[in-house]
Amino acid sequence: MTSMNMKTHKNLNKKRLVHLQPKRIFCFGCSFTDYNWGTWANIIGYEFNDAKFYNFGKSGAGNQYIFNMVMQADAIYSFTHEDLVMVQWTNVSREDRYFPGEWSTPGNIYSQDFYNDDWIKKYFTEYGAIVRDLAFIKAAHSLLEHRAQWHFIQMNNLVVYADQWDSLVKIDNRPQAFQGKGRIDELKEMYSEIVGILKPSFYDVLFNNNWNQKFTADRKIVNKNFQDGHPSPLEHYDYLNIIFKHDWKPQTTTKVSNIQKRWIELMNNASHSFNKDKFSIYKQPKRWTDMVRYELIIRPSDDIDSKTHR
Repeated sequence: MTSMNMKTHKNLNKKRLVHLQPKRIFCFGCSFTDYNWGTWANIIGYEFNDAKFYNFGKSGAGNQYIFNMVMQADAIYSFTHEDLVMVQWTNVSREDRYFPGEWSTPGNIYSQDFYNDDWIKKYFTEYGAIVRDLAFIKAAHSLLEHRAQWHFIQMNNLVVYADQWDSLVKIDNRPQAFQGKGRIDELKEMYSEIVGILKPSFYDVLFNNNWNQKFTADRKIVNKNFQDGHPSPLEHYDYLNIIFKHDWKPQTTTKVSNIQKRWIELMNNASHSFNKDKFSIYKQPKRWTDMVRYELIIRPSDDIDSKTHR
């Protein structure tokens, strides 16, 4: 863990990760939950290696997809007090749709290529998105509150920043998008209990909500050409250590350390010959991403029931 993060968050009111050794672990989220390398979810799965581990994370997922997966998982597996259920909510400016056969989760509405500009102008508003997503979070909380051990974490602070790429402009400073400042204040007040149970975000804890700080740190660790934006395996572990009270097994710490070293090696080898504006994980050949995922996953998810509509 970096000394900066230790100092910044030393007074954080931590809660226990678990009160009862879980028999099953269910994790939900976007690419901060399931990605080309191990995330917080895989680390927790590795820590409790006797438990069944189900990772429902999906790259590009919005809160509609995440909520739907929570409900489907409960319908199929029926959560109990012996389960650990962790939901990583994501940025509100996303649109998910289920088409015959699978969910489409293109990611942030401002940087995806699934919905065109005309559709966005006609059908999407940031205010509508946060109205929708706070209701999803409240419904998930009502389901889990007395059913299981659970935690709600978040990628970025979803009631402070509407656009994950614009960390300089807060929701309170976007009155036109939110139909006047009073409207968003009313919404926050309505859902004040729900807002209060969300753990501090990855962006705030790891990057001080500053993209340049994240990219600068990655270039120091990997090389001057590397740029991705997702936490490294060690950053995921740092986040868990900062947010939760838990005595981690030495083998988990060792595993993450070894995975981090291999992550640096693989990212350096892939990006050293690129200009930082040209390198992208998403442009690498599938054989490379398959290899990276295999080597860096920490603990893979157990097979998810085939009845799940993903």
